[in-house]
Amino acid sequence: MSGSVSVMLPVNPPSGAVHASKQFDVLHSWSNKELAFSVMPAGSGLPSQWLPEHVNVGTVYAVGRHPSDPGNPLAEIDCVHTASASGVSVKSKVKWLGPVTISTGYDMMFPVAAAPRL
Repeated sequence: MSGSVSVMLPVNPPSGAVHASKQFDVLHSWSNKELAFSVMPAGSGLPSQWLPEHVNVGTVYAVGRHPSDPGNPLAEIDCVHTASASGVSVKSKVKWLGPVTISTGYDMMFPVAAAPRL
């Protein structure tokens, strides 16, 4: 529930009502969940940075930017999330605005923090 591990306890068994008791957070708040690419402008010699923001380094505002070259946007990223009774759908589109070098990439991540010792 809400990116955490919770214990669900019945409150009113005939109605099916339950109470969620949060035990600990699981998802890292500073990491996006849809996708991330480690990129640099092609041939620039700049260090690779995660796009969109993945490890608490600001790289995405209205468009994707390398922090060492913020005047030259790298990409436009659109993500649409749809939730329904049958599940959750995530549709992502990346439009590269110039040549880039991608060293690593991830899609549909589930960044999980280690559980505390209880």
